[in-house]
Amino acid sequence: MQTIGFLSLRDFLAELEAEGLQLGRVQPYVKRETDKHTGLMRLHYFVLAQAVTKGDVLVARFHTGSAWQHEEEKVQQCEENNQAAGEILSRHLASLGYQVRPGIIAASAQAETLATTNLWKFEGGKLIARETDS
Repeated sequence: MQTIGFLSLRDFLAELEAEGLQLGRVQPYVKRETDKHTGLMRLHYFVLAQAVTKGDVLVARFHTGSAWQHEEEKVQQCEENNQAAGEILSRHLASLGYQVRPGIIAASAQAETLATTNLWKFEGGKLIARETDS
């Protein structure tokens, strides 16, 4: 089984359609990374959109923010943005007729590609939904 990372939500959705898939998984998550020089923890926030074909794992990974663990207000904003992005993405997929479930497909952790989308934008550090397609 191969993992295929997409650079845009549009390409991910086109592949779902081409494969005739009806089920997708959407999951916000945090990747923690310790700075080797300072020992400080950096938090990177992502939302994964994933699906499984007969032979591949399809992944679109969206970065929604980063913060140092000690930056409490920024961490809170990143957590809120990440949750909002997951909800926006889930609603969008559902509006297109896909079944959406939470969860991370283990093989999707291999995908380091970052995807883009027009579903949200940042204003004053806050993630807000846009009225647009993928």
